[in-house]
Amino acid sequence: MAAGALMLLGAWLMRPYGNLGDAANVPWFLAAAGVMGAGFLAGLGCGRVSPAWFWMVAVAARLALFGMTPGNDIYRYLWEGELQGAGYCPYCFAPAAMELAPLRDAHWRLLEHKEVSAIYPPLAELLFRIVTSVSASVAAMKALFVAADLAVCWLLVRRYGVGLALGYAWNPLVICSFSGGGHYDSLFLLAIVGAVMQWEGSDSAGRRLRGALLLGAGVALKWLSLPLLGWALWRALRLDGVKRLVVVGAAAGAPFAIAWLVVAWGSWGCPLVPRDFTQVARSAEALPALVAWLLPPEHLLNQNSSYLVIFLVTAAILLWRQTEMPRAAHVTLSAALLTTPMFHAWYGTWITALLPATRSRAAIALSLSAFVYFWLHHTVGQPGGIWRQTVWEKLLLWGPFVMGLIVDEWARRRVRKEGMA
Repeated sequence: MAAGALMLLGAWLMRPYGNLGDAANVPWFLAAAGVMGAGFLAGLGCGRVSPAWFWMVAVAARLALFGMTPGNDIYRYLWEGELQGAGYCPYCFAPAAMELAPLRDAHWRLLEHKEVSAIYPPLAELLFRIVTSVSASVAAMKALFVAADLAVCWLLVRRYGVGLALGYAWNPLVICSFSGGGHYDSLFLLAIVGAVMQWEGSDSAGRRLRGALLLGAGVALKWLSLPLLGWALWRALRLDGVKRLVVVGAAAGAPFAIAWLVVAWGSWGCPLVPRDFTQVARSAEALPALVAWLLPPEHLLNQNSSYLVIFLVTAAILLWRQTEMPRAAHVTLSAALLTTPMFHAWYGTWITALLPATRSRAAIALSLSAFVYFWLHHTVGQPGGIWRQTVWEKLLLWGPFVMGLIVDEWARRRVRKEGMA
């Protein structure tokens, strides 16, 4: 009861300070996150949690933050949804394009990087279009993300029970990112968790087919799940044979293909990823920052494109010996977090949905340490401030996660040795 009360108190305290464009709000926002974090850790330490109390806190905390000022990304979602409704392809026109001048509205004025065209995969864009066709409002967009978030909670409770599902449902980073910040990653997590549920411990080719379909939807929502889909297709080949692989591959590709045909109809030559932006953007990165400290700026490894190769190679090595979907998803997403040149706090939610299956200490640590990212808003708000972390901020953000990964691996090896003995 005390743990849930702290969660609700922290959410209530955080709500007025969601506008991080005002640097004065950042300390209060982080203090409220600390209260939620204390409740989260206390909840993890409880032996049992009443299902009624579990759901009451999970839903009430999300409702408390639903009216919080969202992050700027949500205005991009609304703009690109409305853009499609007006008959334009978001991959072909950046918001600053003169052809779109008649469409400029209140959402357009709140956009960042107006010179950059759409960066989100086609299924995400299609969902933005569907929402804005009903209501082009922040509340409508948030409602979709919170619905997906609660659907993930339901799936986890159904599979693992409320005790383990609490690691996601009461997670302060999750609640802040989706209900408060209005980020669309909950849709991606719903696809990944659904795929894990279909795949985990199953000898059914039909369930693996449905899992591949959901993984394909995950790729159509976020590119980074491509290595995991490749692993799933490889496993399907080994378990079901070549003929079945064709069917599974077609199912996996269907969500992307259908969404792309709808979103880019008649404009199929436009790039799905704006090259200039992805080549230079940096934010709270881990491995790229370490390399930048060690090597001169002109070195090949200081180019963002190098980290795409590093991520794909690392993911392939880590996935090679994996046989279980939860572990495969965890190592893939962890590799993405460490190697990406652009990290935002809500990216930390990627591995929290796997907590009930992995019991990862690293995921718990990042659920709390990721809030260090938001201090960047305070830094930028100071005279002459720039979007750059100090060494201590890097250590506070990434140190607990890396230590958690080390402890997780040590524990896994100890269990394996004991099992062999």
